[in-house]
Amino acid sequence: MQTSGLLIHLDPSGFDEKSEVNLGAYEGLVLGVRAENAWPAVLEAVDAKASVAMVRDLERMPGIGRVDVVFVGTDERDEGAK
Repeated sequence: MQTSGLLIHLDPSGFDEKSEVNLGAYEGLVLGVRAENAWPAVLEAVDAKASVAMVRDLERMPGIGRVDVVFVGTDERDEGAK
């Protein structure tokens, strides 16, 4: 499992209600408290490859200017271990 801390920069001229709904419904993404044109979020993915793909998907969403990855953490524990 890979957890990434993101700062999503919104495009003020293109971000609207539909963009907000799409962002809020994105699987694996938990949004923080929006501050004007920046929205902090946590993204959980199965591995690094999936995480990169998910960030690229977010960057292509209408109304998103760019996505900064500010933290990456991985859980390398064996899933079967307790």
